[in-house]
Amino acid sequence: MAVFILSVVFLTINCTLLYMLFETSRLQPSSKTLFALFKYTALLKMDEQGMVLNQNELWSSQSLKADNELKSLAKAKQLQDLNLEKIKLNNQLKMLELMSDFEMYLSQNKTNTHKFGQMSTFNDLKCLTQKNVLKSTRKIAQWNVAQLF
Repeated sequence: MAVFILSVVFLTINCTLLYMLFETSRLQPSSKTLFALFKYTALLKMDEQGMVLNQNELWSSQSLKADNELKSLAKAKQLQDLNLEKIKLNNQLKMLELMSDFEMYLSQNKTNTHKFGQMSTFNDLKCLTQKNVLKSTRKIAQWNVAQLF
């Protein structure tokens, strides 16, 4: 009977270690897996009755790792979005600059601006670009303020 209980305890501990190995290998690169397994086996402590797994340390360290990974992923995503928004804003500002240069060219060369003024698509495009510049500037400002806190 004692041999049966010892074998059940031994198998339970092995299954637990294999499960932890699987979980850590899924979350971490393979080069760190053996180190993580060694770290988790260090959490096994000898007691008078046998080996006892200190689960509080195990789960708290895993939850801290997961929280840190989620925070770093969220921060990386925010930085990527911020960089994309800055690129978009720069492109829109260049577009507005080219439109302004084109209007200045028309006014300096005394072209028939009356016909050009009737082209509503150009004016609509210019207004839409100006609105998008304002929206992008607002987003970038909000993200920069959010990064401060």
